[in-house]
Amino acid sequence: MDMEEKDPLYKSVKGIETGIIKANMLIKKIMGITRYQSKPYLKINIVDIEKSSQHENESPPPLVTRHHDVTHTGETDGKE
Repeated sequence: MDMEEKDPLYKSVKGIETGIIKANMLIKKIMGITRYQSKPYLKINIVDIEKSSQHENESPPPLVTRHHDVTHTGETDGKE
């Protein structure tokens, strides 16, 4: 970022930049979803993005079933 720290808008722009970086990381995880894994959240199960995403250095998991281009391995957290 080409802005001096003494600029009155620096703090706001830095916050926006941080938000963009976090959003980019989340988008990469969502785009990398290769399998479905859930985790409990309140009284329901939600998709666990961390465990469902294929990381850059990880090979894809074996294909069990396919539904809407997302692999479902049948793995659950045992709380269904």
